[in-house]
Amino acid sequence: MSDVKKQLEVVFELLKLSSTKEPIVKLLKSKQLHHSGTWAELFEKRVLPAVNDGKITLTELINILSDSEEHGKQHVFLFQLKNFSFENYKKENFTKMLKELKLDSVTSTPLVLKYPDKPTITDINWGKNEDYLLIKRVSTRVRYQLDKDIVENGYLNKRYKIIKDRAVCVLKLSQEGFIEIRISSKANSTKYWDDVLEFLDSLKKLLPINKIMLSPINLNRAKDYIWEERNDLSNQIRYSDATLRNDNGTLLKAVSADKASDLLDDSGASNSVNAFLEDNAYCEGNNIFFKSTKNNSLEKEIHVLMSGEINEYSLPVHCTKEEYNYVLESILKFNK
Repeated sequence: MSDVKKQLEVVFELLKLSSTKEPIVKLLKSKQLHHSGTWAELFEKRVLPAVNDGKITLTELINILSDSEEHGKQHVFLFQLKNFSFENYKKENFTKMLKELKLDSVTSTPLVLKYPDKPTITDINWGKNEDYLLIKRVSTRVRYQLDKDIVENGYLNKRYKIIKDRAVCVLKLSQEGFIEIRISSKANSTKYWDDVLEFLDSLKKLLPINKIMLSPINLNRAKDYIWEERNDLSNQIRYSDATLRNDNGTLLKAVSADKASDLLDDSGASNSVNAFLEDNAYCEGNNIFFKSTKNNSLEKEIHVLMSGEINEYSLPVHCTKEEYNYVLESILKFNK
């Protein structure tokens, strides 16, 4: 098997984990190539021949993989550095530090790793306009899933299946000191702050991690705004459930009838939440869907959970870069 085919197989396998066929189909369409088929057919009959003929490059496919694995199915943590200068993090200056740490190779050729033996920085880039710094790290998570109980000679033995999950962590630093840390969702946990601390610690030779940890953006205003302005936002957001707490510590949770329902359609639930909010209550978490409308660029509803740490929200499923940015910009707008 050729090296190119081996690389393509890895890229395709990772795309199946982090994307739909749509970005591949769009790429084939843009080249005026045949674009129908299953994943296997797209690989064997469409993409592999196109790469061999020079009509598609491996770099184009790796770029699709980067976009898909960096956006969605992750927990996002926001920070804002004060009195920040981007000068040391510009490409020319930052690359000098990377050379000393022997990390400069990934600035020109990102690594494509499936399940690395140890956490590995696979990509460092500054975008087309060099207006941000992005660092991506890939690691392997291991979990155990009960397979079967085996009774033998008076003993009960439990057999577990070892499952590997690929975890992608991303840190994006803007020229203004705005930071996004994105942590791949886990199958068996809802707590991610320790993952943030571990990721930052691994970057301590590159970034001012102590300053970052002391600079979270409090998203409580956005949580309150989403519910307080629910009537005006109803054409933009579908409400699945809301969690509220008052100064006495009392918790109220309103949940829609099913995943496809809108909490605002139930006047009883909506009125109960209104009454609770009048008693010095605040919104602790929202389970919402950004709607796809003719006034935005969303091709489908985007599910967002606003809960956890004060600077955290999550996207339970993969989405495009454009969809990710739409959600981020909306949350920041609501938080003003």
